Amino acid sequence: MSFLQAGARQRPDFSCRGGRGHFLAVAVAGATFRLSRWQGPLFGCREDDQSLGQTRASAAHRILIPDLLEVQQPVFDFDHSTVLRFRVDYDFLPKSIIARFIVKMNRDIVGDCRWRTGVLLFDETYKSKAIVKADETERKIFIEVTGQHVRDYLTIIRATLREINTSFEKLDFSEKVPLPDDPQVAVSYQHLLHLEIEGIPECYPDGAKRPYKVSDLLGTLYVDGKYTEKEFIQLLQRVMRDTDTKEGALEKATQLLQLQPNFMGLGINLNELIARIFKKRKGKPV
Repeated sequence: MSFLQAGARQRPDFSCRGGRGHFLAVAVAGATFRLSRWQGPLFGCREDDQSLGQTRASAAHRILIPDLLEVQQPVFDFDHSTVLRFRVDYDFLPKSIIARFIVKMNRDIVGDCRWRTGVLLFDETYKSKAIVKADETERKIFIEVTGQHVRDYLTIIRATLREINTSFEKLDFSEKVPLPDDPQVAVSYQHLLHLEIEGIPECYPDGAKRPYKVSDLLGTLYVDGKYTEKEFIQLLQRVMRDTDTKEGALEKATQLLQLQPNFMGLGINLNELIARIFKKRKGKPV
């Protein structure tokens, strides 16, 4: 049994004030965190592995429990006028999806800007900021990205969400592309891909006031042009940073090709590339 630190709301006799929040030292055994009347999933990490934690801790372990975060979204600056939008709709939205997403993206969290159903992220490499939040009533997850390389950062966010979604058996979800000038109306991403394959240039989305070019809507997600191998490696390293096996890395690479079809023209040997990344992972360039 080990002691872990959890970012939590104050509780009598257990909490101590640290920094801007309260921290709770708890003894944990098994996969379920239990205290008083609260019970929920445990998300934790070792000090040398932040893939499931919030930040590095001086203690042996530090965990983030999203169910104990504040309910209210904090106030922060975000330019909504120049955002790239994406949406995922669910027949049933498990609460653990956004919780797992927050934990997986913990290294990108901006300060204390995370709450029970959402998070503000920033990626230094792509100089992009994103809001990802769930609406449990509407059963949707909304994504807004702004910055310099928004398509690349959106690809990382989509890959992370898709990995979580596909880990559930029989979970029905649909990825949607909101219209740029009418974000309340959205088109199925898979439908747009089908139209592109069939050579149909335009669509008239249900609820829209005019037709839209398929290439324009898909162009919000990936650029019409080839990426370089260096750019592919950069994205791949980013999405596989919490992957310890070559099999898991190959799965992520395949998913990355599905999310960014322009990579397919590079003629990259994925197995060879992944082997190179694993061989030179300790702070050396690929």
